[in-house]
Amino acid sequence: MTSYKQKATKGLSLVEITISMSILILIMLPSFMAFSSGNQGILMTDSEFRAHSAALELLEQTMSLPFDMLKTGYYESDAIVDGANFADTPVVYHLSFGPEYKPTMSIEDIKKNNKVIFKKITVSIKYPITKGSSQERDFSIKVIVNNDGI
Repeated sequence: MTSYKQKATKGLSLVEITISMSILILIMLPSFMAFSSGNQGILMTDSEFRAHSAALELLEQTMSLPFDMLKTGYYESDAIVDGANFADTPVVYHLSFGPEYKPTMSIEDIKKNNKVIFKKITVSIKYPITKGSSQERDFSIKVIVNNDGI
């Protein structure tokens, strides 16, 4: 008669594999979360960098115009692209940022003894937090331009 004895097997049971996988997942989860948040931080930094560059680009081109050409007022993106709305002559801007970046600009007179001695230019850029996001952030930069004709 043959006896059916169980042979000692070398290997892992399904329960042991499941427990070890669960422990591995618990150990690796913080690492995956760190990489995920790091990637999101990089995307946010990229958006902030592009908004900062867009604001500087617009500000530098505006500052290059003669002082007397700058009209006081608040201008939305469409008026900025055209340029003729805030300067006495049509101005062609080279704006390298995309449509997801929405610029606004304000130009204010600073007077002393009823003479305009400075113009305060504020450029703001609204931009999405990350690509395709509906949430927006705002970056602003200000500068004062001197009237050299005084």
